[in-house]
Amino acid sequence: MSNIDKQAVQAVADLKAGYTLWHADVEIIQQMALDAVTLLDELEAAEKRIAELEAREVLLPPKAPDNLASCLDGYEKWLIATTFRDTWNSCLAEVVRVNAAAGKGE
Repeated sequence: MSNIDKQAVQAVADLKAGYTLWHADVEIIQQMALDAVTLLDELEAAEKRIAELEAREVLLPPKAPDNLASCLDGYEKWLIATTFRDTWNSCLAEVVRVNAAAGKGE
C-alpha cells in the first residue's frame, strides 16, 4: 500500500464541478477526497498528541516510609499508619505495573 499524499488528495478535492475523472462524477470523488483530507488531519493530530504523551515524564509519589507507624503512640494509631502505608505502597505498585504494561502496548 502506498503512502497517501495529502497534497494530491487536496488537489482532487479542489477539482471544479462538472469535470469527469475516469468516467466518474467529480462531486463523488471530491467528497471522498475531502473525507480523506479530514481523516489525514485527524491522524496527524492524533500522532502529535501521542508523541506529546510519550515525551511527557511521569513523576510518581514516593513510597510511604516504613517507620511511619513507629512515630505514633498506641496500637490503633500504629494500625492506621501501617494500613495506610501498605495501601499507599500497593497503589503505587499497581500504577507502576499498569504504566509498564501500557509501555509494552498491552
